[in-house]
Amino acid sequence: MSHILDRLNFLAKKNTGTFAGGHGVTTSENRDWEDAYRKRWQHD
Repeated sequence: MSHILDRLNFLAKKNTGTFAGGHGVTTSENRDWEDAYRKRWQHD
């Protein structure tokens, strides 16, 4: 069921702002997974 909801939310607008003259966007998405990914490879 979560996969179906993820697919529906994929097209939803997530932008909350822009920067660099519209070339970059900011979102309100949770980015905790990035910290977990960095910690996984921290020993290198």
